[in-house]
Amino acid sequence: MGLDATVFRIGGDDLAEPDHVAAHARVGNAAMVGQLKKRIAQLLPPESLILKTVLYSGTHTGDAIEAELMPALRRELQTIASDGDPDVRQFRQTMLYLADAATAEGTAITF
Repeated sequence: MGLDATVFRIGGDDLAEPDHVAAHARVGNAAMVGQLKKRIAQLLPPESLILKTVLYSGTHTGDAIEAELMPALRRELQTIASDGDPDVRQFRQTMLYLADAATAEGTAITF
């Protein structure tokens, strides 16, 4: 069990065309998500997008960070950039990859 994130590419003008995956990444298993939450909670306020939407559970589904929230997500990712923990750095790179795809597609990051 763990947490995965996906950015979908909406299929052209044909609403019957299926969505396609623009980006997909594993955030981590449940234990890793818990460790990230503990570490990042020292860097960000409890109401942050990362803590409330991404790291609140290691196994959640059905949540999304909408496209219009990408600037806020990027600001939070910049805040954690100075942390030297390799797991936090990997999480940051993963989330930047997803944010870039979501921005390019104009869609959400879904969990």
